Amino acid sequence: MTPQQATITQENNERPLLLVMLSNVVSMILQPLVIPTLAFGVILFGFPTLFGGYSFKIKMNLLVFVNLITMVIPILFILMLKRFGFIKSLQMKDRTERIIPMMVVSGIYVSLAVLLVTRLHINPVFSSVMVSIAFVTAMVTMVTFFWQISAHSASVGGLLSLLFLLNAHIENELMYAAMLLFIIVSGVVMSARLYLNAHSLAQVVAGFVLGFVVNLLVILRLFGEI
Repeated sequence: MTPQQATITQENNERPLLLVMLSNVVSMILQPLVIPTLAFGVILFGFPTLFGGYSFKIKMNLLVFVNLITMVIPILFILMLKRFGFIKSLQMKDRTERIIPMMVVSGIYVSLAVLLVTRLHINPVFSSVMVSIAFVTAMVTMVTFFWQISAHSASVGGLLSLLFLLNAHIENELMYAAMLLFIIVSGVVMSARLYLNAHSLAQVVAGFVLGFVVNLLVILRLFGEI
């Protein structure tokens, strides 16, 4: 354990246990690997006009497929890295521990994006969202080589930008409420990362801005007006 990590651990131990536990729960439930499933759940079930020709069963199959590729497989890989000692903890508090897992996750996401664009042709919005997620993940990975930017913030920023974009082009009161709710959720996630001393304020803000802006620009560039 480095002196910085020891200091952070001591500071966390001195804080109210309940708030530390809640921050850890928030960080775990809304981790970056969960966000792609949430994003595709939103576009599959929140906006019927986009996928009106798809049955509920097909939508669920697509969501399970995305979940398997973007969350289950990466988690299994990270558990293997932990098992064989390549990373010390699943939290990966040290920046250097994050590089290999994030490179693998980026490779998986990019591969899925290429597959959707070149082979499956499910839906332009569906493919565009995966390309944007892959792009954001790859950029976060590159930054991680030099700086511990917040992947949590980048992921919630990306999902929030998707909600903004969809609500700007499709009238849906329920999803508008979901967007407002997720603004609060994003604030909670970023506050949790700060409270746990997992990142500095600059790293949290930079992650959010990167996720929000890059995701927005990539989707607009690929699909234009939704």
